[in-house]
Amino acid sequence: MKIIFLGTSHGNPEANRFCSSAAVVTGGKWYLIDAGAPILPLLLTRGVHPKEIGGIFITHSHDDHYLGLIEYTRVINKAAEYHGVSTPVLVPRKRVFSDVINTKFNYKLWHGKGRTKYKKYKKGVIFDDGTLKVTAIPVKHIFLSYAFLVEAEGKRILFSGDLARGMRDYPNVLYTTHVDALVLEAAHTYINTDEVIDKVNRSKIDRLLINHINPYRNTPEELSAAFGKIKSSVDCAAAFDGMELTI
Repeated sequence: MKIIFLGTSHGNPEANRFCSSAAVVTGGKWYLIDAGAPILPLLLTRGVHPKEIGGIFITHSHDDHYLGLIEYTRVINKAAEYHGVSTPVLVPRKRVFSDVINTKFNYKLWHGKGRTKYKKYKKGVIFDDGTLKVTAIPVKHIFLSYAFLVEAEGKRILFSGDLARGMRDYPNVLYTTHVDALVLEAAHTYINTDEVIDKVNRSKIDRLLINHINPYRNTPEELSAAFGKIKSSVDCAAAFDGMELTI
């Protein structure tokens, strides 16, 4: 199983970083965690055909995490060359996404007749196709925001999604369940604090990947200092666009 970071920016695109999206690649399929713009061009540039997308999972309804869905949905449902594509798209709020997507295909999208199959999810197991399982864990970033526990090939990855300032909603499952990799978003909280370091050090994780980095709050120097305080058994790194890891 691989993690491929497609966009790692903190909210606004930068010269070398796009908005939030990561792929879990397993069983010959790509599963996307968030779909910040420009997700479709990023996939096509890598030679990934939409038929290879096993699912798209949106953590919350801030547009830097889903704006790429507008283009993906329009193109996939309209262009003849994408006949036969069927992409599950799981979102936390129907009204928001129904208004945003708002195309002539809108009815089809929510009734299983479009090439993108939109569905609202709640907490708990939201997807399991026999290859990859996704469990949604509520967090407190905004109304209806979630972390995702992703399981495949006997491995577990937890994508935190955006957390509340100070990470008071840090997922408790990390203290009780072994996770091979934690992808921890860092747009709103300073990582190099005693509170955050303590949470990480009490977690049952093998690898820590800091993503969605706000460069003003979490400079390379601050992250390096934080990594020096984390227990030596945890492999730490800052994610960047194009980064690929085998789990």
